[in-house]
Amino acid sequence: MRSEIRLSLHPISPTSTTLIRPIQHVQGLVHGTQLPGGFWSCSFILPTSESDFWDWRQNRMLHRLLIREQGGQVIWEGRLEIIELLDFWTARLGFFGYWSNFTDARFETASGEFITYTDTANNIVIDFRDTHIHADTLQLSTANGDIASPGVTLTLDFGRDISLWEAIEQLLRYGDSNDDPVDLMIYEDQKIILKARAPTAVKWTSPLRFVGRFAPRVDWKDTANALNVAYESAGTVLRTGYTTDVNSIGRYIRRELHIPNIGTSNLASATARRATELELRKEPQQQTDDITLSQVFDDKGQPASLCRVRAGDVIRFPDFIPTTADAAGGTPTLDALRTFFITATECDHDRGQLRIRPDRDSQKLSRILARRGIR
Repeated sequence: MRSEIRLSLHPISPTSTTLIRPIQHVQGLVHGTQLPGGFWSCSFILPTSESDFWDWRQNRMLHRLLIREQGGQVIWEGRLEIIELLDFWTARLGFFGYWSNFTDARFETASGEFITYTDTANNIVIDFRDTHIHADTLQLSTANGDIASPGVTLTLDFGRDISLWEAIEQLLRYGDSNDDPVDLMIYEDQKIILKARAPTAVKWTSPLRFVGRFAPRVDWKDTANALNVAYESAGTVLRTGYTTDVNSIGRYIRRELHIPNIGTSNLASATARRATELELRKEPQQQTDDITLSQVFDDKGQPASLCRVRAGDVIRFPDFIPTTADAAGGTPTLDALRTFFITATECDHDRGQLRIRPDRDSQKLSRILARRGIR
């Protein structure tokens, strides 16, 4: 289902409500979401005049793009980072969500090669924002209400002069106290959301007749039910002992996995990482390449706009078997068979198509090579 949307440009300050100009007659509009990140990227082609192009080029860098449905629902927002002249006079504009503000700041340590934290991930993220992003750089909300504690105290060293976004990617490799992954996302109002990946409801459904591409597979070699982790302490590489899942071993056979050096840490942090990895790997998990959709329905069964679907939502293909035993309105079983947690989306308005990336995407050789830039 397509919806009527409106694009508008606003000042650099993400809190400003001033309208600089509506944006009309765009072509090739594509925008997406991703974890970690939230609103991830957006691009489109815009016919311009010579003077209009130079106004974009000279005066509009980092200005805020807001995309809304006619009813006011925010579909995407972010800041202008790429301005490209395609011909005389047509421009391609590229925008990124406010996760990108974490790439504007670097760790600066007074001395030594590392900065060390011993704290929970929520407090570490807040300190990243409040201490290491300069006041004249910050474009993020300082609200903390959506930054939840994972309940695990970590001891981590972050290398000097890396970007804060690189540090966040390292931090999110550790799970919460229930061994669930932890996600960071920034959506409306530039608020940081940090929470465990433990959804409580299916938000979207799409019958298979609206699915253009769906190629699930399973691979035994991605399974591990006995696992240990290497880490560094005081310059020495150490290893945890193996942790196991007896039910998985009893059902199949024991399959071991070693997680290579995760960097400077301590035993408790390495143990938390080990528990999260075991939880993710103890059963053979269905993997799926990106799934393309032409229609979605909301939790009331009503047709909904494709561009409302976001990373962090749960989608179900109700007529793909086997069915799960979820009670009506109960916590969804993320079986990776017909019910998926979404980690990325891309909405293509010209094609009227949504592409989603499920929690466990395919690791087949062609996809691995593509990710590494090999064709």
